[in-house]
Amino acid sequence: MLFSSIHLPVPTGPRYEPKKIRANDIYLYYRISSYRNNKGELKHNRKIIGKILHDDNVGMDYFVPNPTYYELHELPLPQEQTLKKAGPVSKGKKAVGAKATASDSIYSFGYSLAVLKIAKDLGLSATLKENFSDDEVNTLLAVGSYFGAGTPYGSGNFDYYIQKNPCFNSKLITSQRLSELYEELNEERTRFFFRDWIRYHTKDDVVCYDVTSISSYSKALPFIAWGYNRDKEKLPQVNLGMFCTVKSKLPLFYTYYNGNINDFTNLPYVVEQAKAVNLDDRFMLVFDGGFAEEKTIDNLLGRKFIMGAPMSFCINIREHVLKWRQETTDTEHTKMFVYDDEVLQYCEIPLKISRVKTRLIMFKSRITAYNHHKTLDEMVVFAEQQLQTLTKINKSDLYKYEDFYDITLNEDGSFSYKLSTKRYQEAQELCGCFALFCTDDSLTPMEVIKLYRDKDCVEKAFGSLKNDILDERLRIKQKVSTHGKLFLSFLGLIIRTEFKKRLLPWLKTNKKSLKDAIAILLDMQFYYRDRQWLLTKSLTKQQKEIAKILELPLNFLQ
Repeated sequence: MLFSSIHLPVPTGPRYEPKKIRANDIYLYYRISSYRNNKGELKHNRKIIGKILHDDNVGMDYFVPNPTYYELHELPLPQEQTLKKAGPVSKGKKAVGAKATASDSIYSFGYSLAVLKIAKDLGLSATLKENFSDDEVNTLLAVGSYFGAGTPYGSGNFDYYIQKNPCFNSKLITSQRLSELYEELNEERTRFFFRDWIRYHTKDDVVCYDVTSISSYSKALPFIAWGYNRDKEKLPQVNLGMFCTVKSKLPLFYTYYNGNINDFTNLPYVVEQAKAVNLDDRFMLVFDGGFAEEKTIDNLLGRKFIMGAPMSFCINIREHVLKWRQETTDTEHTKMFVYDDEVLQYCEIPLKISRVKTRLIMFKSRITAYNHHKTLDEMVVFAEQQLQTLTKINKSDLYKYEDFYDITLNEDGSFSYKLSTKRYQEAQELCGCFALFCTDDSLTPMEVIKLYRDKDCVEKAFGSLKNDILDERLRIKQKVSTHGKLFLSFLGLIIRTEFKKRLLPWLKTNKKSLKDAIAILLDMQFYYRDRQWLLTKSLTKQQKEIAKILELPLNFLQ
C-alpha cells in the first residue's frame, strides 16, 4: 500500500536498495540489519518502504512512500492522505490554476534556484564536477545550501529541509547519510578541489589569512584542547585558519589545528599546507598584527606580505613611530593623502627583520587621534583616582599605573606618586598612530592600507561560519568527521558570502537581514499535480525584487 499522492525525493545511502520487480516496477528496500549465516555469507534484513517512479515531463525520479517508511524513520504519518495499492500513476486531467490541497506535496524552490545560479556563476559547480561525480556534486550543493541558509528549520532537521528543496536532485539525503558524508570527505578527497578553486579565483587578487577558535563539548577528539579562546568561552577548542580573497571576498581554503597551539607558531606549517593547494609565493598575503613575531616573519622569506606592526614588536616599533612624530616638521619624510574621507599622515622607512627586507609604513589619523586623546585622559584620571584611594601598594601592582605615573615606595609601606610628563607626552604623540610592514615595493602607502583594511572579509567570514552555520560549536564526535563537516560548512560559507554580497544594496534599502532574504526565497513554493509544477500563490513584491537581482531563471512560471 502506498501514499500515492505523496511525491518525495528518492532516498539514497548504503541502506537504501532499489530493486526492479517487473519491467516498470522499482521498489525501494531499506536494510534494517546485517548478519552472517553459518556458512559465513553476509545476509541482510530488508523491508519495502515504497516505490520509485519516473516523470518523463521533468526528467526526474520521485519516491512514493508506504507506511513502513514513516515507521522506520520515526516520522508521523501524513494527514488526509489516501492509501492505494502500488501501480502506475494516474495521468488525470491538467490542473492549471488549481489550488494546492492537503494531498499535494508542497516544495520550496526560490532559495534552491538562487544557490544553483550562484554556484554556476562562481564556477563552484564546475569545480566540484571536476573532482566529484554528478551525484556527489548534487549532494554537496544540497548540503552546502543547507549550511549556507543558516540551517533553516533547525540544525537537526536536514532531512526535512532536503525534502522541501528538491531542486538539487531527486534523492533524499538522510541524517545518517550526512554523517557518512562527513567521514568520506577527507583531506585527500578535497585537496584537488581546493587547487582548482584557488586557481579559478586568485587571478589578480590578494589573499588574507586569519585564525579563529571554535569551541566544542567533545572530550574525545585529540585536537580539541584548551587554549586562547577569542570568544572568552570556558570550553576546549579547535583553531581554524582561513584564507580569503581580498577583492572578491570569497573563502579560498581552510586548515585546522590543535586548540592549544599559538597562531604564529603554527603559521609556517599553514603556509606549507597552502603551497600544497597552489597558494604559493605568487600571492600577496595579508595578516593582522597578531602574527608579528620575528621567527614567523623569517619563515615568510621570499613571500610578498602586508602585516600589522604592533608597537610592542620586538624591534620596538614604538621608538620608530615616536622618532617620526618628533620630526613631523620634516616634510621630506612626512606626507599625507585622503583615504575614505580621512586625512592620513605617513612616513616609510626600510627595515630588516631577521633575513626579511621590508618597509615599515607609519600612519597617523587625526580623527582617530582625537578619540584616542579623550580616552587617554580618561585613563590617566582613572588611574589617579585609584591611587588616591590606596594607602599601600604592592610591587606586583605597580604595572597598573606605571604607564603614566612615577611611584616611589617608602619603607613603612606608604607610597608617593607623580605624573610622568615624558611618558604622558609620548602617549599623546602616539594617539592615532599605527604601522604596517610591507615587502612589496611596488605598492603605494595608500594601496597598502586599503589592502590591509579590506582583510576584514575573513573576519566577517568567521562570524558567518561560527554564528550562522556552525551555531558556535563544532558538533562532531569523531576525528574522521571533522574535515568533512568543515568542508561542507566551507561550501555553505561560499554560498552565503556571495549571497550577501549580491543582495547587500537591497538589504540596506529594505532594512532586512540576510536571514530575512533567505526566508523570503524559501517561501517561494510550488506543488506537483497532474504532471505539472504549480505555484501555491502569487509572488510578492520582495520575492520578485530578489529574484530580479539574483537573475533567477523563472521563465517556467509564465
